[in-house]
Amino acid sequence: MEITSRRMNDVTILELAGPLVADPAGTARSSLCAAIDALVAEGRLAVVLHLGLLTDIDAHGIGALAASFGTLRAYGGQMAVIASSDHVVRMLSVTHPNRQFALHETEDEAVAAIRRKQAVDIAEWRPVSIDAEEATPRAPGQPADSRISAIS
Repeated sequence: MEITSRRMNDVTILELAGPLVADPAGTARSSLCAAIDALVAEGRLAVVLHLGLLTDIDAHGIGALAASFGTLRAYGGQMAVIASSDHVVRMLSVTHPNRQFALHETEDEAVAAIRRKQAVDIAEWRPVSIDAEEATPRAPGQPADSRISAIS
């Protein structure tokens, strides 16, 4: 699989070409994950994956898409996917990763969706004050304590 990167202002568009399927060396998945990791390291957290030139995708490829989405979300990023091939659209609709990320038909739609989501995230963002000396890790599901409070 080949990955071509280009930028549209604050959005990075990764065009994937060839098969995104299981292979003995795992090169397709590791290439995509490495590309996403590099973007995260650069602070480029708005990514469109253009799958228009994919020749094939299987469950391993869909797993790579989900891993990419998870990495970006962990750093507060956004991801949109352009899927135009009937096979790719069918595979994505059967496995339902579109519940995690939206599928779009065009680049303009995908970029606009990311920008809308960024605007919502900014509108909902509230700074948080944390007393570093008193803050302690908590187990999942454990309620936050009073040392962490939203700044009005």
